[in-house]
Amino acid sequence: MTVYLVHLIFSLLSTLPSARGFVSPQNGRFQVPSTSIASIKRDDQKQSSRLYEAETSITSHKLEKFRVEFDRRLLLSQIKLFQNLNEGDIARLSIMAKPIDVNAGENIFAQADKADEAYVISSGSFECYDKVSGTIYATLGRGQLFGEIAVIKKDIRTLSVRSNSSSDGVLLQLTKEDLRLALSSCSRMLFTTI
Repeated sequence: MTVYLVHLIFSLLSTLPSARGFVSPQNGRFQVPSTSIASIKRDDQKQSSRLYEAETSITSHKLEKFRVEFDRRLLLSQIKLFQNLNEGDIARLSIMAKPIDVNAGENIFAQADKADEAYVISSGSFECYDKVSGTIYATLGRGQLFGEIAVIKKDIRTLSVRSNSSSDGVLLQLTKEDLRLALSSCSRMLFTTI
């Protein structure tokens, strides 16, 4: 009876497509052809290679994300308005700051607009100008903050700002709430040290 069951199992297994070439009823044992072993090794190497590529891709993505976050924190910590903030407050401000890609010549805001955001220049060059006369009062670059005075004073914009016509740029946008939280943290620090 046992011999019959073993023979039945072997015959059933040998009919399965995935088992062909792996099952042999010789001596009642399973046999794996050497070509199949080489095929398995090749598949394992391909899978290992794909896994390594995926891990490398994830690692480089994490490194790039870390580099961008570090750059953003460094940029914010060098702005005079935020120099008295501790590392934790700078980290929170960095998370709140929204990066905005700006095309060459694009207007950021216009004179007499309502002030809801301030901007930190991450890259590019920006011009502050009078909308009526066209006079350029300042050209700003990386690491400079603009638009904060009107936001803090709850006033309208006194000048227009546009990206320089020769280059694209990236801004970090801070809302009035972001600025309020940052400045309240800074004023808390000042009053606790006095």
